[in-house]
Amino acid sequence: MIAVAIGVAAMSIQFASRRSLWVDEIAVVHNLDARSLGELLTQPLDYDQVAPSIFLLIQKGIFALVGAGEFSMRAYPFAMGVLALLMTWALARRLLDGSWAALPPLLLGISAEHVWLSSQAKQYSGDLALTAALLLIGVVAQDRDPSRWRRWGMVLVGITAPWMSQPALFALAAAGGALLWGEWRHARRLSLGTVATVGAWGISGLLALASAQGRVSTGTMQFMRDYWSSGFLPFPPRTWDELKWPAYTLRVIIAEVTDWRWSYAYFALAVVGGWAVWRRSRPVALTLAAPIVGAMAAAALGRYPLEGRLAFFLAPIAVLLVSAGIAAVATLAKGPRWATAAMALLLITPPLVSAVRSPPPYTLQHTRPLFERLQREYRPGDRVYVPYGGWQAWWYYAPRTGLGSVPVLVGSCHDTALAGYEAEVRQLHDAAQTWILFVAAGELQGPDVIVRAADTFGERRATYTERHVAADGTMREVVLMRFDRRPTAGGRDDEPAPRGAPTGPLPAACRGAAVDRLLARR
Repeated sequence: MIAVAIGVAAMSIQFASRRSLWVDEIAVVHNLDARSLGELLTQPLDYDQVAPSIFLLIQKGIFALVGAGEFSMRAYPFAMGVLALLMTWALARRLLDGSWAALPPLLLGISAEHVWLSSQAKQYSGDLALTAALLLIGVVAQDRDPSRWRRWGMVLVGITAPWMSQPALFALAAAGGALLWGEWRHARRLSLGTVATVGAWGISGLLALASAQGRVSTGTMQFMRDYWSSGFLPFPPRTWDELKWPAYTLRVIIAEVTDWRWSYAYFALAVVGGWAVWRRSRPVALTLAAPIVGAMAAAALGRYPLEGRLAFFLAPIAVLLVSAGIAAVATLAKGPRWATAAMALLLITPPLVSAVRSPPPYTLQHTRPLFERLQREYRPGDRVYVPYGGWQAWWYYAPRTGLGSVPVLVGSCHDTALAGYEAEVRQLHDAAQTWILFVAAGELQGPDVIVRAADTFGERRATYTERHVAADGTMREVVLMRFDRRPTAGGRDDEPAPRGAPTGPLPAACRGAAVDRLLARR
């Protein structure tokens, strides 16, 4: 339990920091605010968002009861993050002997990615928790025939899991196969109850899959395919890079729960761990391997991208295999206990050092302090310009910081047609004081063009920056700039002639949570 407590402590630090909601989180909140429960569960979400039904149901309930604050919107993901640690620990106790069972929840708990995803108003921590819970069901099925109450619990978890987490389908298939094989291995027959259980799981999974696909618009589907293109397995592979894609993808997941600098070493330990589990119990090893194989197959078919946070649901398997490898290597020499402990400590030192060097909280777009500063320094007559990357942040934080009635020019997405951004800035030339809020939106925003255009009619008086470390170790920042109007030598203010924004269809690159279809270039 100490290992679980360490993970919960790291998560609590992140949660209590109350970092600003970033654009994807706000996009989910925007959908919760604008839609009825029925619309959330039956129609595609706006702003290229995709989320499972029960996640939306729970978040909508919280929204209706206590509002859309940072704490309330992240409470359920936090709880699922804790559950992920507990389920991983329970799974480890069945696969590893003695104190070795503490390693998987420890590695998962101090992982920056797990800490970050467990304090994000998205569904990813639920993916972890449900994957671990379903794998636990599959492992338990290898040991003995479950009691009636345990079986009913398994039925309930299996039926609800695919409605709570989309990648849980991979672990659900593994658990179903394990349940069937476990009973056949022990009794040489399949009972009606077991067949009915697995059948109910399958029906629920198919219905959840059909519902999820029906709630994704064609545009969002194409955007997801483009955005996550590197997460699809090239099939058939034609180059060496494509051939090694599966191993690379698994190494990335392992690196996120260990240490990037030693990722090859921990990948090797995971292979050793897989062999150790295989020697101990082949059915259990196959149960752990099944979600990986299923996810790889889905990636090869172009149905599910295995990349980044969408692939992190496999983290419980990764920490189990790495921990099994550490246990196997540390006990290989069969020396004194102190030597075994020293070897184990040596092998887990890199992840521990990484966690100490880059502790939580992590953030992507900590905009709230900039809104609070703008509220303090804003004067009547000032103009505010928010390039399109920050419009979601303005929608959420402006009313919450007393800026809801402030006139604002919200920019549109022009992709590489940078003259469009320049034309937007030139609409502000007559303001005595102008504020520009920059929130990153990929490579499309054209901030240099915006700043150069503002410099032609104003003097930059102040730049306020919120710069913080993200879970991946990179620096992320949001910026608020203040410009004062520059008078000409003749006493008249500069009034550059505005250039018209480009016209035409919306650029294909203008997709995602940062782009409002109504605000995008027409």
